[in-house]
Amino acid sequence: MLNLIERDGYPEEVEERMARAERPGMSLPPCLCTSRAPLRPGLRPGTSEPPAPGTACLPDCEFQLCPYPPRGGVPRGEVREPFCRQQQALLPGPIRRCFPKVVHRKTPPWVSMRVRELNRFWDAMAGRTRHPPAGKP
Repeated sequence: MLNLIERDGYPEEVEERMARAERPGMSLPPCLCTSRAPLRPGLRPGTSEPPAPGTACLPDCEFQLCPYPPRGGVPRGEVREPFCRQQQALLPGPIRRCFPKVVHRKTPPWVSMRVRELNRFWDAMAGRTRHPPAGKP
């Protein structure tokens, strides 16, 4: 979420995004708990301007942070492939579906997405680091 907040822009814009995210009693953004599609992890850097924050958000989102910045546009640092693969490994798999009482891994209660959606999201995020940014070998 900090990568979404502290992305490109003037300091005033970053402060405004931080203020929207820090309201007391505010739940997490829908892109983190309902549908990760608005994050658009497949965005690649290009010759055009990166999409502005809030242009890909779900209609009911009060945060207006999506999409995730294209590779190379994250000031805090890119989410690395090993972290993404670990997130995939934590998801319930076919073994858990066959033996639910033996393996106790499950998604957190604040996530209301299907495991397949989360798996696809983390796979796309991991793929971002495998492909060099445009203009680099």
